[in-house]
Amino acid sequence: MVEMSIAAAMLVTAVALAMSGLLHALQGFNQTDAQDNLDTDVQIAMERLKGDLRLSAVDKMSFYPEGVGPYTAISFPLAHPLPGELQVPTNGQGFIIWDQTVIYHVKTGTPYQLRMTVFDPRDNDLTAVERQDQLDSVVR
Repeated sequence: MVEMSIAAAMLVTAVALAMSGLLHALQGFNQTDAQDNLDTDVQIAMERLKGDLRLSAVDKMSFYPEGVGPYTAISFPLAHPLPGELQVPTNGQGFIIWDQTVIYHVKTGTPYQLRMTVFDPRDNDLTAVERQDQLDSVVR
């Protein structure tokens, strides 16, 4: 009877250790999986941002906060070709007609979020100060 009690205690201890190791391994797997998903989301967001920036113009961009970085937001114009066209539309002077304003900004909190705001159609009559005010209000 004593032998069976000792054997049972050893078996319970071995099973408990094995389950503890398995739970630890599963927890590590879940953390790695969550980190992989976050990394994928960041890569997708960066590729979209890069694609949008390729369709814009540096001299039309605004940054937040205004002045010296590090920046937490960017505003820039986009122009899209008309359906069936390959080139973006231009006015009589050959300047691009910008049809959207896109703002990407980081919303602080837990967790941080990358947000995109689109103004469609773009108000091309805004001054640089008014455009900066628009960016500031979106970030706020």
